[in-house]
Amino acid sequence: MSDEQEEIENEEQQVSKTASQKEQAQAMSSMSAGSNQEQSTFDAAKAERNVKALLAAQKQDQKAKLQREKELAAITVKKEDTQLLVDQLNLTTAEADRTLREHQGDVRAALKTLVFA
Repeated sequence: MSDEQEEIENEEQQVSKTASQKEQAQAMSSMSAGSNQEQSTFDAAKAERNVKALLAAQKQDQKAKLQREKELAAITVKKEDTQLLVDQLNLTTAEADRTLREHQGDVRAALKTLVFA
């Protein structure tokens, strides 16, 4: 019977602890409820402005990347230059092609960048 009594006492203590913890949490939230309402509306407006600014910056970055890709696509690259970079520097064809395009097809400039980077 003592085991049953101990179990009952332990359960009662746990219930009272969780009840007191809930009361403390409610008391803390009610203490700060008045000041949070005013602050939250200000923060929401500020957050909305920041999100809009971030989205606008993201769109602008995306447009700039697309423009850069169009410029690079317009540059012609010799296949033998691409193959040289692939053979000598163990690059993929796409990496070699991209590097050559970034250097306006100049194999010497591309090699310098790849070797000394």
